[in-house]
Amino acid sequence: MKTLCYLAVPFTHSEKWVQHLRFLLVTAVGDKLTRQGFDIFSPITESYMYQTVGTSGGTFETWKEHDFLMLSKCDKLLVLKIPGWRQSIGVTAEIKFAEDHQIIIEYLDVKELLPEIKEVI
Repeated sequence: MKTLCYLAVPFTHSEKWVQHLRFLLVTAVGDKLTRQGFDIFSPITESYMYQTVGTSGGTFETWKEHDFLMLSKCDKLLVLKIPGWRQSIGVTAEIKFAEDHQIIIEYLDVKELLPEIKEVI
């Protein structure tokens, strides 16, 4: 049986282009992990499209209940270590939720996963 993984990454930023870059980055990592056989839920990949195409918008507070529900169904929390991950309110809350619910936490180095973009970040 496959492992269902929740892919966490910081998203909120004052600059929209940074948010877009983070969306692209986490989606590329999710795609790579999926091709490696993991079942991935990427909340940013999902919610960014709702915010871009629809009118959902919002911050982590808007999505927190939904994200925690999804995380509660996962076997593992994967934290993508990119600039801002330690300061992210959302990532910090997701880590705490995983700890409180005995969900395995694994930290991923984006430069190892996607070496072709290591000069960008």
